Amino acid sequence: MVSKVFSPSPKTPARYGWLLPSLLASFNVAGLATLSVLFFSIPCRALAQSGEWALPVATGLLCLLSFYSLICMNISDPGILHRGSVEQNPEASYVAHLNNKCFPMPWCAKCHLHRLPRTYHCGNCNICVEEFDHHCRWINNCVGHRNIRLYLLLLLSLCLYLGAVLASCVVFLVHRRHIPFMDRALTIIVAIPSAGFLLPLILQLLIKARAVSTARRPYETQCDNPFDQGCFTNYIQMCMPLGPKYMTQAVSLQIELGTEWEPTEVYFPAQHPTHLPASKSPTLVPSSSGQSAPLQEV
Repeated sequence: MVSKVFSPSPKTPARYGWLLPSLLASFNVAGLATLSVLFFSIPCRALAQSGEWALPVATGLLCLLSFYSLICMNISDPGILHRGSVEQNPEASYVAHLNNKCFPMPWCAKCHLHRLPRTYHCGNCNICVEEFDHHCRWINNCVGHRNIRLYLLLLLSLCLYLGAVLASCVVFLVHRRHIPFMDRALTIIVAIPSAGFLLPLILQLLIKARAVSTARRPYETQCDNPFDQGCFTNYIQMCMPLGPKYMTQAVSLQIELGTEWEPTEVYFPAQHPTHLPASKSPTLVPSSSGQSAPLQEV
């Protein structure tokens, strides 16, 4: 009996479907820039003029780091895989060998390739992303193998920057009671959204830090996680230099399903929110026949 492998169903992007996500991402950048201009124009300038340079210098450096990571995250490559050839056989079944387990490689009808473990098709971007984590609508980009570290840096820098902005506003309002009404109102306007965005950002940072420590993706719900090698090792691997693009160093062997080589355990990943049945099993090919199993062209 052939076990069915499920994978996310690719969505066909609507015409002009890129417009609204792009406007949302542009609005986020513009909102952060407006808040920064108001902050550096009133409370930060007043603190610097009075000789209190600690908070202005810290917020200035964190502001540069936040904008750098935000812009880089918008244009970063999450781990896009090359589209395969239309001549490839979608009925062929492949297995990737990783950590003494075998992972089925389902066929992506949009990209015309057999997907590697943890590679999913993003319906918003219409691409297959290596070690797909999620599609972030706030930056209009996917989070995957090649930019997960940049995403964590963005969350951390934004949390520190908004925290420094909020602390500067509180210090300015408490130490300077006799200030013009307009300056006080604008300072409160800066402090309220800073506090409002700071709490969900801290929560998201903690969630992602926990996910990295356990090597788990948001769509994975199974108890047995073959990718988890311990908290310290998981963080070390995340900080390792990235390999060549469109390749994965984790997959050491790909064989055709049904050969004489029998794996000790075949691992079927947890189901994604949307599913698509996989293809059928190919004809058996004896290992002694001299026919090598076809490798996935990446």
